Amino acid sequence: MAETFPTTPRASSAIRVAALALGLAAIGLATRNTITSSDWIGRQLRKVEAGTRALEDELGGRQWFVGSALGLADIAVGCMLGYLDLRLPEFDWRSRHANLVGFSERIFSRPSFAATVPETQEITEVR
Repeated sequence: MAETFPTTPRASSAIRVAALALGLAAIGLATRNTITSSDWIGRQLRKVEAGTRALEDELGGRQWFVGSALGLADIAVGCMLGYLDLRLPEFDWRSRHANLVGFSERIFSRPSFAATVPETQEITEVR
């Protein structure tokens, strides 16, 4: 029977990095939209810091997270960084994570990312 889930080390790395990026984006959303307790927000921001530090370490001096070309992990992290800028502008990841800054500049210089930078949207009630 053929495997339906990738089990190679490369695929496992991509899935781990993508899952971390998606988790960080979820924390960003929850922090901005649901809870106003300063203690709770502080705990969530510490999680975001730990996660971005883990991504910084994972990337190291490489150009891409997994392999030698853009892949799923890179797309997930790029989306997460754009989302952090939109939803948590007070979280200054750039001053602490130079590897992620270089990565962000590379990925957002791609036409597909430059054309889809997240922007604040005004939502109006439909009657």
